[in-house]
Amino acid sequence: AGAEVVPFSPLADPRLPAGVDALYLGGGYPELHADALAANAGLREDIRSFADAGGVVLAECGGLMYLTGSVVPAARAAPAAMCGVFAGQRARMTPHCKLFYAEVEVCGPAAGVLPAGTVVRGHKFHFSAVEGVEGDEAPPPPPPLLVTPQHPGAV
Repeated sequence: AGAEVVPFSPLADPRLPAGVDALYLGGGYPELHADALAANAGLREDIRSFADAGGVVLAECGGLMYLTGSVVPAARAAPAAMCGVFAGQRARMTPHCKLFYAEVEVCGPAAGVLPAGTVVRGHKFHFSAVEGVEGDEAPPPPPPLLVTPQHPGAV
């Protein structure tokens, strides 16, 4: 068992590496690189096609923002196109930090990494929000995870 890690860059690589079985899109700052990410249409399409075909995608923070339909950086009003895995959703920067401990429950097999019903604890820290796009009739996808804020210091 094991995996071969195949690195790629959403900023530099024009296509997804061939033959990958899963994707990990870690944190980052897509709002700072929105134009370059939007310009890389080939890779964005590959990632959307991979996810649409049922490929396992684990994304956190900036990686989740990259999977939405667009990112709206604080410095400009125009949204920049992202992968569109979550069509009808966009990520935008917010002026206030959200910080809290959270309990996360995996709601279904779509999460891909942990079985449904698994509960883990962690923290939430970000200056962004993922929201529906006004006027877009596409329903939001069912959440693969249920996040419940916990009181500070909760064990």
